[in-house]
Amino acid sequence: MTTTASAPTPSGTTRCEEIYTSPSPSFWGTGPTSLVRDLCAERPVDGLKALDAGCGEGRNARHLARHGARVHAMDVSEAALARAASLCGHVPHVTWERADITTRPLADDWYDLVVAYSLTHWLDGPAAVAALTGRLRAATAPGGLHLYCAFNARVPYPHTGTQQPTLLGHQEHLDLYAGWEIVRATDTDLHDEHPGEGPHIHSMTRIVARRPR
Repeated sequence: MTTTASAPTPSGTTRCEEIYTSPSPSFWGTGPTSLVRDLCAERPVDGLKALDAGCGEGRNARHLARHGARVHAMDVSEAALARAASLCGHVPHVTWERADITTRPLADDWYDLVVAYSLTHWLDGPAAVAALTGRLRAATAPGGLHLYCAFNARVPYPHTGTQQPTLLGHQEHLDLYAGWEIVRATDTDLHDEHPGEGPHIHSMTRIVARRPR
């Protein structure tokens, strides 16, 4: 497992640290998320340069790498990357980095695939969401894909006493990709349950978007 480290953990990561220091050995499960699973089933990703922004416990990075992608997996949480190390072991073609994706410099036109899964709703307000999405768009090669997933505002956030997310409307999420081809977009209910949290519902925006060539 190749790892690098950059800036110290910024403020505003309360919810992430709660999750990744919980007793559960795998808070999110070990299988890939639906957009990543479907992408790998529908088309080859062998040799693609991928960024897993906010990689968490590494389940998407692991799945992409096992299908041949070269993955740069980044998370601000040291605890998350420690979880990834224990769950993923040595997965070829993944570079893990502790960094704040909102400030870390990213090369323009570099990645063929960017995964931003359950990341942007933990940013501090709509302007921060737009700023990060713009940076990730700029880092995507012409013809490259984004797999984007975030809570939206249709269903109120069900938990109290934790960091509250930034909830944009479904159309506001789509507007982040103005000028790109929307390959697929859904607004669906996610019926969820985590260790220490009973059954609950999130409304989820999922987008597959392609940068024009």
